[in-house]
Amino acid sequence: MDERSPTAVTSAPPPPAAEDVAHVPRHPRVMRVPAVAPLAPMVGWLAAWGIAAVAAACLREADVALGLGLGIADSAAVEDGVRPGLWLLVIQAGAFLIGGYAAARMARGNGMTHATLAWVVAMLATGADAVTGAIRDTAGVLARLDIPYWARTGLGTEWDTAVALGAFAVAALIGALLGG
Repeated sequence: MDERSPTAVTSAPPPPAAEDVAHVPRHPRVMRVPAVAPLAPMVGWLAAWGIAAVAAACLREADVALGLGLGIADSAAVEDGVRPGLWLLVIQAGAFLIGGYAAARMARGNGMTHATLAWVVAMLATGADAVTGAIRDTAGVLARLDIPYWARTGLGTEWDTAVALGAFAVAALIGALLGG
């Protein structure tokens, strides 16, 4: 029969010799993802705060009231009411959803850990802003960015302040965890 005919039978190549198999690597090289990517939480934190600042500025320009009181405080210093507080909760949760995603995506491994670390960095930065504001006797940076802040909120009692800021922290944590 002709080799080009459709009924021609071809044989399979012979299996490699035993000495050739010994030199073949058993596992392909796999890049290992580090347990903690140091910049991922920082990027997540900055992304979350940036998004929160831009969203708050856009809503302020649209004449949407934003407030820290959540309707539990009676103060002239901040916008109070349930609706302004809910808007700010939505901003916090949405911003940290994207910030947690940015941290997790940048780290590629241990996404929830990196998203949580981004939230921790944000809470530490909020505390640092409150301390420096108290030392300098001025309003902190976060107050100007419309991000929930600790010092001089103008809420009625310390209990009201703790409940309101705790709600914002929990909303941010939930957003970060969902994003991660």
